[in-house]
Amino acid sequence: MLSDPQTTSKTGIQEGTRVILQKSEDYKSVIVKKDNVIRMGKVRFNLNGIIGKEFGTQLLIEDEKLVPIDKPTQDVQPMDVQACSSDRSNKDLTESDENQRIKQDEILKMKEAGISGEEIVDKLIENSQTFQNKTEFSQEKYIKKKKEKHVAVIRVLKPTTRLVFEMFYRNSPADIGYMRVDTFSQILAFANIIRGSHIGIIDTYKGLLVAAVLDQLGGTGAVVQMIPDNIFLKDCLKYYDLSEESLESHYHYGIEQLGTLESDYNKDDTMDQSNMATSTSSMKMDYETPCNLPTDDNQSANGTDTLKSESVESTESQPSKRKRKREEKKIKTPEELEADRQVRLKNSVKRKKAQKILLDKNLDALIISSKFHPTPLLMRMLEFINPSRPVVVYSQHIEPLLDCYMKLKGSGKGVNLHITETWYREYQVLPQRTHPVVRMSGTGGYLLTFTTITP
Repeated sequence: MLSDPQTTSKTGIQEGTRVILQKSEDYKSVIVKKDNVIRMGKVRFNLNGIIGKEFGTQLLIEDEKLVPIDKPTQDVQPMDVQACSSDRSNKDLTESDENQRIKQDEILKMKEAGISGEEIVDKLIENSQTFQNKTEFSQEKYIKKKKEKHVAVIRVLKPTTRLVFEMFYRNSPADIGYMRVDTFSQILAFANIIRGSHIGIIDTYKGLLVAAVLDQLGGTGAVVQMIPDNIFLKDCLKYYDLSEESLESHYHYGIEQLGTLESDYNKDDTMDQSNMATSTSSMKMDYETPCNLPTDDNQSANGTDTLKSESVESTESQPSKRKRKREEKKIKTPEELEADRQVRLKNSVKRKKAQKILLDKNLDALIISSKFHPTPLLMRMLEFINPSRPVVVYSQHIEPLLDCYMKLKGSGKGVNLHITETWYREYQVLPQRTHPVVRMSGTGGYLLTFTTITP
């Protein structure tokens, strides 16, 4: 589940709520905090204006503050464009700073004087020497460009899987393996994720697939994330503002520990608890005698006097003092020690549950999206999944999936094997201007899908 409805239904968005801010085509995820100033692009503003508003609200940035908009902004309408003949062309127009009579210094002065962005855009249109000679389409593009620059509008959105994915895809596509939204949706669809399912995931990127599956399960079932080299990748979880039930259903287990899975599970739990008790008692002893500093008893036993100890202390080097302060800061209170013990106990219980799910072959689906070669990971994980279960493997390149395909064909552990690449194009649909978007991705990665069987 995403944001708690109690924090937004009656009183609007409150402090501590996770939101996604949209400015034109830019997205940013933030936690609403009073007097918190953030930056999007070239503009800065604080988040006080968001508190109490509803999701979907549009706010205008003025003097680094968010103020309500009387009427929501819309795209440029034909009425905003000056009428011009259909045979007009831009071929005789040249781009030059001299085409605009209002200079940058004058624009800055207008902003300092409190003139709104809409009025600045109107003045720029009036003082453009080439605007009247532009075609209708060029006029629309000109107005849209100037509004994006001088009329900074923020839209407050509720975090969803699509928005979080869009934010990563636009800001840092490498963090999600250059996966495209159509590929992402096909992974979730083929994995057949339903409430109560147990899903195994190997995600060595930012954990976006893990977060999306947890969101779909809604606190039911379980997600067992297999992690390499004890690197727990869960950065995307914070962008979802998942409920406590969803986080409790998230388990992780090391891939390297699969070889000793059964022996580790059969170990006596009391051994772990005794080790935890021993470590706790030793930490308590450290708390009672925090550091090996000279005491009055030690001084008298060594025959040293107070004057000598003061002289030694005065000549103590500055780095050693800083080191001693760091050691003193590491000392924990009994309450903190007990909290640490409870965390370790909780992690031990969750580890046992993850081991049991794997040993019982209780996984309902397997998803792999890894920077590493997927073949050894896939063949190892097939031992812990029942027959007639869907498996999806994503790779940015097709060659690793071809290796997986041939390995599966030889082992006879999969049926209905397919390697696919979606032909996906985004189109601009406007009157007399319908065409594919010029800057589109060449590929969204490749998928290997199949159903497990017993050879």
